[in-house]
Amino acid sequence: MLLTLRGWCCLLGGIAWTLAALYSDQRDTIWPGVFLAVLPLISLVLMLPCFRRVRFARETPGAPISVGQRTRYHLRVRIPWLLPGGLAAVTENMDSGLGQAWQFQFPVGFTGAAGRFEIPLMPHWRGKHEPGPGVLIVKDPLRMARAKRQLPKTGDSIVVVPKIFALESHQSFSPGDQLRTLSPSGRQDIDDVLLREYRPGDDTRRIHWRASAKLGELLIRQEEQGHNPKARILLDNRAAAYGSETVDLRFELAISWAGSICAQLLTEGFEVELLTADGPLGCWTAGMGHAREAMLLQLAFLHRSQRLHLPLGALAGQEEFVAVVLGRVIPDDLHTLAPGQSSGARKAVLIQPDADSEPLVADPADALRALSWSTASAALDVPPARTWAELLGGRR
Repeated sequence: MLLTLRGWCCLLGGIAWTLAALYSDQRDTIWPGVFLAVLPLISLVLMLPCFRRVRFARETPGAPISVGQRTRYHLRVRIPWLLPGGLAAVTENMDSGLGQAWQFQFPVGFTGAAGRFEIPLMPHWRGKHEPGPGVLIVKDPLRMARAKRQLPKTGDSIVVVPKIFALESHQSFSPGDQLRTLSPSGRQDIDDVLLREYRPGDDTRRIHWRASAKLGELLIRQEEQGHNPKARILLDNRAAAYGSETVDLRFELAISWAGSICAQLLTEGFEVELLTADGPLGCWTAGMGHAREAMLLQLAFLHRSQRLHLPLGALAGQEEFVAVVLGRVIPDDLHTLAPGQSSGARKAVLIQPDADSEPLVADPADALRALSWSTASAALDVPPARTWAELLGGRR
């Protein structure tokens, strides 16, 4: 607890008055000086018991929120009592990932005061954040004394998951790039048959004539049983593929794209496996409870890897849909992404490099197209819908 500027002026003025009265031998005028000198000290004493009994608590949202989502949490502060006219001020600080600091004021009287403040949030970064610490400053009614108390973090955390883009159904993929999705639900379950385009050499007895007539092209029965189609997504989280900043916006964009593709495929009934440079991150199916939430929580705490290469064979399998989200492409990546590593539709989202970074592959998009990948470029200033439309167009 400290004296304010007004309190110091009153104290020093009272002392000076008292000394002047004693020096001039005018003892009858001493009492005003004594009163002025004692008044700030009385203010300090009266604030002592109330300040030691301050209570506070934070009420944070229990469910995870996404980057850029507007929400709020509550801060409760309780001060027991003070002389009428007291004033309390609260400053709630938070890290840059959650937003800016907020300040509030409220009066305090004989019955004390209880404040419940709504603090807006709009998170900027993924991860686990703790609001606070805060600062409480209480001033007496005469504003001669003030007490300052820290409101430390209480362990109430806020989990922030990546931002997810609204994407169109992948039914829009061009012919030759996918196994057809024909049903309104987004599931490939017409007659419990999974379909793909006809290729030279296919057995003509497996042609699905009804579906072929509907789409105007020959389609082959791929599976004779109903099942969840499979997809595999590879997210490039190598530190060398991005910048060296503590929070790299390009890396955050790559995570958002991987999460958005996974979320869209889960909506369409796929079984989705997500991999990183360090290996599998998780596998989810549309029938799992809270599959989307579980996937986003895994991405919320994903860090950059120190590995230099993508895992060889990560895309080998019989998945109907394969996608990669790449940062800076190196020559060895082309071997990992070579034809024969996967048999399904092959889509690559390339995160645009920084202007001052020197590419290690002359034209990554052309190099991937030569390997039968459909590519699209993603950047912070490019609308996701445009990138997704380019990818759906099957540009090679």
